[in-house]
Amino acid sequence: MFSISDILKKYKEPRAKSAPAVEKKVEVPFQPTFPVKEKDEPSVARSQEKEIVTDETVEKLYYDAVLCAKKLYLPSAVYTQEIFAEIETIVSRISACFRNGNEELIRLCVSEYPSAQHFLPYHAVNVCMLSVFLGSVLGSPPQFLLELGVASFLHDIGLNEYFDIITQGTILSADEQGKIQEHPQKGYDILQRVYPGASHAILTAVYQEHERLDGSGYPRGLKKDEINEYAAIIAPVDVYEAMIHQRPYRSKYTPVEAIFNNKKAFDHKVLKALIERVGIFPVGTLVRLNTKEVAVVTRINPNSPLRPHVDIVLDAHGKKLAQIKQIDLNEDSVIYIEECMKDISIT
Repeated sequence: MFSISDILKKYKEPRAKSAPAVEKKVEVPFQPTFPVKEKDEPSVARSQEKEIVTDETVEKLYYDAVLCAKKLYLPSAVYTQEIFAEIETIVSRISACFRNGNEELIRLCVSEYPSAQHFLPYHAVNVCMLSVFLGSVLGSPPQFLLELGVASFLHDIGLNEYFDIITQGTILSADEQGKIQEHPQKGYDILQRVYPGASHAILTAVYQEHERLDGSGYPRGLKKDEINEYAAIIAPVDVYEAMIHQRPYRSKYTPVEAIFNNKKAFDHKVLKALIERVGIFPVGTLVRLNTKEVAVVTRINPNSPLRPHVDIVLDAHGKKLAQIKQIDLNEDSVIYIEECMKDISIT
């Protein structure tokens, strides 16, 4: 049986306030806000299914998603039906991209933010894309992926109420952390008021995505089956994406730390998919090998997440190589990754 502890055994372990219950709401099928066309004229989601997504359109898709998120993740944001329709269309395009087997979006999601100070739109987009990707890996149907993608795009909408706190350049105080933990309820309230097209499942996912299987989450300390399906996927993605990126008030963590520190709190199947398909060492990660050479991860081996393809860029003395060496660590049992690196010094 798969064991996260076995996969990560070579790494040493590093270093609620109650809220009102979620209002009950009659469950109805998700109704997109964009117009649904007649049977002989496919809807947006369906028409995107056979789209051939090239690297150029992947870059544009990411850019379009960020532009949309920048309209939404601001204290002064105006919530209109047009912007929710735009989110639904973007999620449909993301889902189509992954269904076509194009995983280039993953590389963009684990890349550095242009600005750590203004991280929120990029975080929302990355969590959305990674969540939809994991949902597709787990075999979820298109309708599930659409709702999952919308919920993950909107999961931090309540943070607009605390914009000054999350963008400050100092470590959060206990009082500030307590205020931040109110954002799931704020997000639920906002969306219930301004987004009539959202299903109860979407609203619940936004409310519950900080809950944890072991009951250590917030706002209600829910456990296991009490947690919404979408929230169970979004939760580890949210933590993983946040930890591997810098914040105004802290440095980033390595992917190993991001996964290992939180492995007991999340759904086993989702975490397994995250490790195998996004990676303990995602594409673009800097690593030091046991040879003391420094390399960049270029491709993941899903069946051997600890042994990806790498390009060696620095020798054991930190000097830049005249010619990059390409290695598949899965085919070289002598060489292995010793540690992730947050930055390098080239001599």
